[in-house]
Amino acid sequence: MIIAVLSQASRYVGKTNIVSSMVAAVNTQLQKHVCPAWGLNSWQCIYYANANLVPKDAYRIWLLNDADQADALGYHGQDPNGVPYGRVFVNTTIDYGGTDFTGANSVSVVLSHEACEIVGDPEINCWRQQDTPNLSFVCQELCDPVQEQSYAISVNKQNIHVSNFVLPPWFDYAPVKGAKFDYLGKLKKPFTMSPGGYMIVMEDGMFKNIFGSKNNQGNFVKNASKQHPAARSFKRMNPKKK
Repeated sequence: MIIAVLSQASRYVGKTNIVSSMVAAVNTQLQKHVCPAWGLNSWQCIYYANANLVPKDAYRIWLLNDADQADALGYHGQDPNGVPYGRVFVNTTIDYGGTDFTGANSVSVVLSHEACEIVGDPEINCWRQQDTPNLSFVCQELCDPVQEQSYAISVNKQNIHVSNFVLPPWFDYAPVKGAKFDYLGKLKKPFTMSPGGYMIVMEDGMFKNIFGSKNNQGNFVKNASKQHPAARSFKRMNPKKK
C-alpha cells in the first residue's frame, strides 16, 4: 500500500529536496521499523510533486500552510468514501517553535505520526481491551501514547526525526516477560504513556481522553488536532456524527 505525500506548503516551494528527504525518512521508518514490528505487509511513503501521478488506490497526506482547526499541527481521518487521508500544517508547526526535521514538534515528526497511525488502523475501528473491572477499551493509535518522543533516521547523511510509536505488547495486559512496549523502549508497562502521551478510552459505552500528565491536557499538539471534526479521534469519540 502507498501513502502519497503531496505539498501545497509555501515554505517548500522550490525546495522539493526538503519534502523528499522527510518523506524518505518516514518511508524508512514504515518499511524497516513499523511494518516488521507489527507484522504488516510493506507500506511505502512516496513524495509526488505532481498529484496527477498518484496511484488511484493510494492514501494521501497533504502538507498545507495553516491549520484549519485552531492550533492543530496535523490530523488524519477518512473522506466521505471511507478513504484514509492526512493533513500536516507546516506554518502552524513552525510558528509553535517547530523545525523542518529536528525535535518532536518538527514537520517530519508530524508527518511520521500521521503516516504511522494510518498504517496502524486504516479503518479507524480497532479497539483493544484493558484488564479492568469495567471492561475498558483503548483505541489502536500507534503514536499518541508517546507522541512527544522522536528519534532520528539518516537520509543523505542528515538526521531527520520521526515519531516514536508503541509496539503490539503495549496493547496486551498480560505481555510475555521481557516484552518491549515502544520502539525506543521508554515505557515499562502496557497501557502506560510518556508525560506528553495521550489515549482514547471507551468504558461502559462512554469515551474519554486520558493524558500522560496533567500538564499535557492543554497541549496544542494533542488537543486541537484531536478535536477537528474530520480527525480520527473525534470520529472515535463521536461515532454518530458524520
